Amino acid sequence: MQETNGGRAQQKARTYNDLLRTAVDLIRGGRRPTIEEVAAAAGVSRRTAYRYFSSQDQLLADATWESLRPALEETLVSAGPTPDAVERIAALASAMARTCATREDELRTLLRLSVDKNPLGPMSVRDAWIERALEPVRESMGPEAFKSLVSALCVTLGIHAFTVLRDIRHLSDEEIERMQVKIARTLVRAALTEAGLTP
Repeated sequence: MQETNGGRAQQKARTYNDLLRTAVDLIRGGRRPTIEEVAAAAGVSRRTAYRYFSSQDQLLADATWESLRPALEETLVSAGPTPDAVERIAALASAMARTCATREDELRTLLRLSVDKNPLGPMSVRDAWIERALEPVRESMGPEAFKSLVSALCVTLGIHAFTVLRDIRHLSDEEIERMQVKIARTLVRAALTEAGLTP
């Protein structure tokens, strides 16, 4: 029975990924696809597709994050195995700021959805990227200090902070990137110092 359940879980994951990749392809082609259109293009029934996406907004949000993932994943990979958490988070902050600048409309849509309809799952993807960037110091910092640092960085990185710096502070793309990198570095250094570690 356990093996059967595992097989079902894998099938569900494959179906979800197929739908997501199809949606990303349609979006890149200039479409704003409905769940029905994505299901048809992926060769999946409409009823099945609705098990994974309750609304077009959720579908578009998930697909937008999926389309952004490769560039940010590459940033973490290119940082390599360096244990320097300050530089790893600086690289991620820079990449996230550039992504916000080039995909601002899509990300503002995600931001609106997260406010209007409660936080959508994909928003937690950003948190996972931050945690990965800080992985070299996770154990040495301890769980509470690590959690606190991730929370602080979540406030300062991504489209939420980008929107404040753009709309309220009227900063340029380059100024926003520099500011977010500076804040990220400062937060990590302060947290490492507080934990008795060398920044």
